Amino acid sequence: MRIVIIWPILNCEAVASVGLASIATQLEKSGHKVKIIIINKELGLPLDLEKIYSQCHLFSADIIGFSSVNSQYSVVIKIADFLKAKMNLPIVYGGPCPTITPEKCIENKSIDFVCVGEGEEALLELLKKISLRQDCSKIKNIWTKKSGHIVSNPTRPLTDLSILYPLNFSVFDNMSEILKRRNGWFDFSIMRGCPFNCSYCQNSFVHKLYGEKHGMRFAPIGKVIKNLADIIRKYKNIKYFNFNDDLFTINKRYYTAPR
Repeated sequence: MRIVIIWPILNCEAVASVGLASIATQLEKSGHKVKIIIINKELGLPLDLEKIYSQCHLFSADIIGFSSVNSQYSVVIKIADFLKAKMNLPIVYGGPCPTITPEKCIENKSIDFVCVGEGEEALLELLKKISLRQDCSKIKNIWTKKSGHIVSNPTRPLTDLSILYPLNFSVFDNMSEILKRRNGWFDFSIMRGCPFNCSYCQNSFVHKLYGEKHGMRFAPIGKVIKNLADIIRKYKNIKYFNFNDDLFTINKRYYTAPR
């Protein structure tokens, strides 16, 4: 299938999402075509509904995806309402906002599915069922609506990070422009999870969502090093890597493990 993922970061610095790179990598490995649209004035795409629709139409999208933090929620709904009226395609909404407030997100008439928690395996299953015209109401991590009622499914086991790496950032066709605007800073991530439960952080919600199943996971260090080397070869204007993990140095043994 062909999926457009829209990531609004209005009034924010232009960056490439590591999470979306991970999701897009898994989708493309399974044969799907992915286009990521970053809504950001610095990158030349402000909140222009007709232009966003044109890109989705030219890509011949089969499904529309959104990912956002809470501050971009109203932007997501505005775009989703417009695209639903113009294209009438299935729309799935994932990321921190739906993970924290799934009820609010799924209640919108234009949102057909909400992904709660990690989305790589859940989105693959959703696309498969949509393509086969099968029932999509029992997919773990996916909330939906059926007969006018909200269906909230439980979460699946957390994904082994060794399956997800290496990450492919070529899904961002404006990666060079992002690096230019960030003075060569390239965002990357090597782990997921945090042992702490700070009330101001989304991890406090994730802990409640996954319970005892939630824990810290690290990508295989050998795959990480190869991934970074490939990225350096591909993008010539990298000056620094920014590891935007919650606790980069919490596991010292990980960084001294055999390659």
